[in-house]
Amino acid sequence: PANAFVGTRKCMTCHAEAYAVYEKTAHAHAWATLEYRGKTCDLGCIGCHTVGYEKPGGYCRLEDAEKNKNVGCENCHGPGAGHAGSPFKKEGWSTLFAVKPGIETCMQCHNEEHSDQFDFGTYLPKILGLGHGQ
Repeated sequence: PANAFVGTRKCMTCHAEAYAVYEKTAHAHAWATLEYRGKTCDLGCIGCHTVGYEKPGGYCRLEDAEKNKNVGCENCHGPGAGHAGSPFKKEGWSTLFAVKPGIETCMQCHNEEHSDQFDFGTYLPKILGLGHGQ
């Protein structure tokens, strides 16, 4: 159960300041990019524009993409069920959960094939703010 994805709304209940920063980022509107480009059924795209696609504790049916849409907290931090269930006891958290994810997390989606202009140092400040890493 610690490795299950719970969704950004669950994270928002305790992390309101971080959510306020998140909802102003491009990540919070990633699904709209797929809608605009007509790629909401493209299996090569939805993994980076939704939460938990084809990951343990996530989802695998295309029909579930809509309710997992956008790049959410768990895309970067990992599955949050363990953290949400035991916020102050790290031994209950998923081993995949990261409080401060690094460049390797970003590079899973922001790679040469999909995001060849990505520069970690340039883009990181665009998703951080007071209450979310700063």
